[in-house]
Amino acid sequence: MSYKGVLALFALAIVMLVGCKQPVGVPSSRVHAATIQKESCYVQININSGHFDWYQDSLAIWWHYSWSYGDPIRRAYDCSGNPPRAYPRKDGYRVFNIPYFVSTEVPSCTLCYYQTAHNGSASLLVNTWQPDGDWPPGTTWYNYDFWAIENSTNTVATDIAHATDGCWYKVPLTYAACTAIRETSLVYGPDGGGQFWTGWVYRGSVNGTYTDVRGYDGSDNHAPFIRVVYDDGQ
Repeated sequence: MSYKGVLALFALAIVMLVGCKQPVGVPSSRVHAATIQKESCYVQININSGHFDWYQDSLAIWWHYSWSYGDPIRRAYDCSGNPPRAYPRKDGYRVFNIPYFVSTEVPSCTLCYYQTAHNGSASLLVNTWQPDGDWPPGTTWYNYDFWAIENSTNTVATDIAHATDGCWYKVPLTYAACTAIRETSLVYGPDGGGQFWTGWVYRGSVNGTYTDVRGYDGSDNHAPFIRVVYDDGQ
């Protein structure tokens, strides 16, 4: 099969206007003191998290792809799928809304996620991707979106496997990802930010291995978010 090319990290934003609070200024008596502002990026609709699955067969024409949205965000190599075909892999995804902010330098960004379940040791690779077709995806596009995630080389964050479920974990974003978030915000200006598409991948091949992260569950109380700390120069 032919794979779609991976889009550049700086072309990740899809036009979608979102509301956002503006950075808070400093008192006039402190005009020479830079303030550190904090913003969080959230997603609010359930189709913007989930996972794409691929079950390989002896011939490519028999390969099976599926799509699950909402909760959980799953990365896995798990033969318990339906149908139970060889080399089953699951890649999670999460779309973050990027609010507008003005930063004099590349901000410091941290991904915060809530792990709910796991089996085996599934380390985490988060990369960037962009849908290759319609969104929400029709059946025709499941395979393209799976491979867009799988083949992306634009790393957002990496993390070790964690043995404890039911708690939050934090991992810093790469410099390139922090730069892309800043540029995405600036491109769309004060009327709204853009969207930042992340794929959650397990690169191993130990059958039965999976890790679940809370996606959208109807409340967003435990949904992943990105904390952005930046200097607005005020």
